[in-house]
Amino acid sequence: GWEARSELGYRTEDILRYTVAAPAFAPDDPDGPRLRAELGSLRAAMGQDGLSGYDRALAALPDDPATLRGRAVARLRAGDPHGARADAARATKVAPDAPEGWALLGELEGRLGDAAAAERAFARALELAPDRAGGWQARATTRDQRGDHAAAAEDYARAVELDPTLALCWERLVVTRQAV
Repeated sequence: GWEARSELGYRTEDILRYTVAAPAFAPDDPDGPRLRAELGSLRAAMGQDGLSGYDRALAALPDDPATLRGRAVARLRAGDPHGARADAARATKVAPDAPEGWALLGELEGRLGDAAAAERAFARALELAPDRAGGWQARATTRDQRGDHAAAAEDYARAVELDPTLALCWERLVVTRQAV
């Protein structure tokens, strides 16, 4: 079960903090291999335990944006899109400069039918990470769905400029340009 200390003696809170502070373990870090193993088993336990694992992790680190985003996804999978949106929104408040939180919030707002809120969230994600093709594709899809084909075409074009392998973007780019 979930315990204050892991099997290797590390406190769960320390493992989570370490990953938030330094997600890429330095090759010369003597604790790196053990912490990577701990993190792997921690993530596996959270996956097996579902929402309660995220709840316990958030009890230890209530404002950890990665854990909030993880619980948002778990809530969505469990059929709670409103709870998922609440977690994603909280993640953007505690880490306003993390584009992943804004992109997730945009996805959830779109699923809940608020295209304007989805577009605002995707716009913020793109301000923070303008080089991510997926962000342009997500905002283009939202714009496309609400009928703003000219703006959608611009976003699809930027997405394929960044990643020419996005076949769906190429297809939607052609369709949206024809609709303008």
